[in-house]
Amino acid sequence: MKKWLLFLIAAIMSSSTFAQNLIENSSFEDGISPWKPAGWKLGGGKKWLFPVADSTTSQGAGGSTSMRLDWTNQHICYILYQKEIKLPTAKELELSFWMKAAGYTTFNQVEIAVVFPEIKDKKKNTISLRNPWNRRPEEWTQYTKIIKVPGNVTKARLWIKVHGYKNLKGTNWLDNLYFGPVKKAAAEKPVEKKIVLKRGISTQKHGGVYYPGEKIIYSFEYTDNKLPGKKAEFAWEIFDFDGKKILTGKQVVTLPPQKDGAFQIDLSALNKYPGWFFIKGELSSKGKKLSDVKTSCIVVQKQIGKRDPFFSAKGAGPIEKQIRMGNGSCVITLQRRFIQTGPDSYRMPNEEKMLEEAVRYGFEPFFLFHISQHSTPKNPQQPKFLRQKVNEKLAKGINPYDAEYYQTWRNFFAMLAEKYKDKVQDWYLMDEIYNIYHQSKYELEHYIQVQKIMYEEVKKRKPSNIIGGCGTFIDMNPELGKYLWKTLRNHTDGLACSLYLGKGTVAKGLTLDGPETGKLLNRFKITRDVIGKDTFISGTESGYCFLDFPELDSEKVKEVAKIKARSLVILKAMGVRKWVYFLFENDPSCESARRGYGRTDWGMWNRKWGSPKPHAAAWAVSARVLAFATNPVDASPCPDIYCYVFRKGDKTLAAFWAYSKEDVDAEINMPSDWTGMDFLGRPFSGKKGSNNLKLNDRVLYLEFNAPQEAVAKAFRTGKYVLPEAYVSINRIDGGKVGVMVKNKTAGDLKAEVSLNGSPVQKIIVKRGTIGQAAFAKAPGSGKLSAVVTVNGVKYHAEKEDEWYPVKKLAVPPSLQGNRLIGFEKAAPLVMDSMKHIKPAEIETHGIWTGKDDLSAKIWTGYDDRNFYLGAEVTDDVQVSRYAGQLSWNQDAMQFGFDMGNNDYDLVLSPGGYGNDDREFVLSATPKGPQLFCFTGPSDIRRKLIGKPQVVRSGNKTIYFVALPWSLLGKKPVKGNVFGFNVVIFDFDRKDATISCQLEFSPGITYGKTPALFKRFILE
Repeated sequence: MKKWLLFLIAAIMSSSTFAQNLIENSSFEDGISPWKPAGWKLGGGKKWLFPVADSTTSQGAGGSTSMRLDWTNQHICYILYQKEIKLPTAKELELSFWMKAAGYTTFNQVEIAVVFPEIKDKKKNTISLRNPWNRRPEEWTQYTKIIKVPGNVTKARLWIKVHGYKNLKGTNWLDNLYFGPVKKAAAEKPVEKKIVLKRGISTQKHGGVYYPGEKIIYSFEYTDNKLPGKKAEFAWEIFDFDGKKILTGKQVVTLPPQKDGAFQIDLSALNKYPGWFFIKGELSSKGKKLSDVKTSCIVVQKQIGKRDPFFSAKGAGPIEKQIRMGNGSCVITLQRRFIQTGPDSYRMPNEEKMLEEAVRYGFEPFFLFHISQHSTPKNPQQPKFLRQKVNEKLAKGINPYDAEYYQTWRNFFAMLAEKYKDKVQDWYLMDEIYNIYHQSKYELEHYIQVQKIMYEEVKKRKPSNIIGGCGTFIDMNPELGKYLWKTLRNHTDGLACSLYLGKGTVAKGLTLDGPETGKLLNRFKITRDVIGKDTFISGTESGYCFLDFPELDSEKVKEVAKIKARSLVILKAMGVRKWVYFLFENDPSCESARRGYGRTDWGMWNRKWGSPKPHAAAWAVSARVLAFATNPVDASPCPDIYCYVFRKGDKTLAAFWAYSKEDVDAEINMPSDWTGMDFLGRPFSGKKGSNNLKLNDRVLYLEFNAPQEAVAKAFRTGKYVLPEAYVSINRIDGGKVGVMVKNKTAGDLKAEVSLNGSPVQKIIVKRGTIGQAAFAKAPGSGKLSAVVTVNGVKYHAEKEDEWYPVKKLAVPPSLQGNRLIGFEKAAPLVMDSMKHIKPAEIETHGIWTGKDDLSAKIWTGYDDRNFYLGAEVTDDVQVSRYAGQLSWNQDAMQFGFDMGNNDYDLVLSPGGYGNDDREFVLSATPKGPQLFCFTGPSDIRRKLIGKPQVVRSGNKTIYFVALPWSLLGKKPVKGNVFGFNVVIFDFDRKDATISCQLEFSPGITYGKTPALFKRFILE
């Protein structure tokens, strides 16, 4: 707890001091920009050092990323800040940075300098800061210098140098650079807190979604009030999504007499600014800070007319919140276990009330039937009058679902259809997460038969009612999805299923998928190739899990808002009928350590903050702009520019963006005057004719009076300033390295390619393809540096030649007793530090307490028959509770292969497994050691395979498995390269819901991304 409090204090201090920082992107959360090497031509075999963003380590206060400088004695490190800094009026400024170093054998210094270009004397215009020459910090250390600003100086430039002296190589990391006003010393911690502000929440039921001009009153809740009846000053600052300060204000408050209570603050001055806003409040008395608080608010235009039924949510909250968020439909989940009291008797007062309320307030209600067995051996979804009989048969291995049983379902649907056929149009039969959470072999047939019964009974009474089902998006499990669709295609009108769009966990150190990296368009193509292009799709559940309640204004939380806006445009363009978000309001049990997880938050709102996250604003704006948008046309002009043009009433709507963090210049000849807004509802407009716009990863919505065809043509033929090529590097085998060149233009591309100063190879890359130039290079340590010239423009790429050997073993290894035998000549992969722990903050929560709590050694080896994997895991508590496809949900070892070595770059291969990839889980289950295949060809996928061994000895668990090369789809040839990764799951209680994990590299948990796997070479 103490560590966690220190982290929070550091984060709060960082947010206040860094607000004055003159350096942009000072903690490198948005990559390396605006820092770049000098770039002029070097002689003597020297080369520029290119900095890289490193998300595996950071100083902590500013985010999860740092700048990494991999220096060798062949490098020159001279990195320039690409923007000129306008100086504030001050006699003194402060320069500081955090740094650590590794890999050097002698002295090393990092130097950061401030240059005043208006002073022409080069001996006097530069002031620098560096670490002491004889002190090379192995841990994060801060260096600070107060700089006296020369008179009449108004601007400055910055540079970074690494001095390696007599070293051969080494690495420095920099983080949280600061250049700005001298920071005041932190106020001393008060001896006793007089009052604690808990949160600020809207006084209205809508939770903080206001219309322009409305009165905005927030209630600030407090506890431990020791100043009853005293006056205090409440000061607030309001910032927009980009961190720009919009408003400030103060109000004197008289603290109520209660120990726990609230006081109200009028923030109505905000009501003329559309968007999402972050509010910081501070309570003080006689100039001394008492407590502070953070909250947020949305201001969005009132929606006129009918709301689009496409937009819906679970846990949607009060009716007024749903209306203001733009939801047009209301999901009513019907669970037979609560409704059916006998074979032909029912009770549903709550459902009746929900239906009446939905119709009264203009929602289109639809039914969602939840029948999944979930993950228990029993079936808790049964009505009470059937539960014991069904579960007794399941326990004996007897199929409980006979004709008498199914008649009770038929009675249930007949009653509902007769009663609600004219009130409810859409009826969906869902299953929990793609029909995979079953522990009984009878459940899949059970789902199929219930789907058929529902279709028959509802259609019998009103054929025009819409039935959705099958429960599995095809790409998530092609074999099962195709089987269900083939079996049920005559008993459903469309596909209704959970549809999560990519990596759904938001936490420090984890990446997120947008619709671009999540291959959303390709996922829909795979599904539509099976179900047909005109068959409807409804998403019955999709959302994001925010782990450990990140700050409302953190970059990760803001990223979700941008992704959500882009995803909703594509979902509309894909013809999705309904989209159900999970959740508007977080389930209270997720925030309760006593009742549930305690650390998870699925909501746009949660109890901790009580105010909306940014993606709530993105949803509300999308629900207005995209309401009843039809006839989508893809007008995307090139791979990294997305544009969809819709008909909307008598107008034409264009939604477009660039898949780029950096601004992309666009010149578009608009066919008419237009009005527009960004993804948060901030308005702008333009005239007919040539318009210059800046595009990035934030959706822009433009509305025209022009015909749809003319608007689509304007965007397709616009001019966009984009790189023509993307360059990447990958080791092909033990003797060659490939430089890959992706063509990002509309035509063929001629490229000149060089690696580490080698002779140039000339290649032609066809439109829409990736070309390769192969260079002879044996494995070794150090950088791989590629230069590709296209039309006179040089593109650079660098990559560490990081690889891990897999020894060929003369004698097959084995697990004998509690010892692994035969791996003695193979160096283990060691995971025993925070570098490998996920989630990143887990140490501060006391879930990981050190090596004795959880650490691992992993051995690999091979011969002509098998790939061998052994592991020794130190774990103080072993938990074994599941078998089969849920065997990962306990202490287990999960590992994956990129056997084709074709996923090596996040840009080229952003996520998802391919046909050549494999993933397995090895665990000691209640049924004995099991190896379950999650990903692979159909003969092994979702099946138990092999004869694995798992032995527990003291506080250690030893794993061993031999995998035939025939299962992996690769021949054991010396020099072969493949991607490999391993994860160790650790639960410390039988009922634990959140695990601690050791990851050798990212890419298995929190989203399948084999491009993040390390490369392994057969020796």
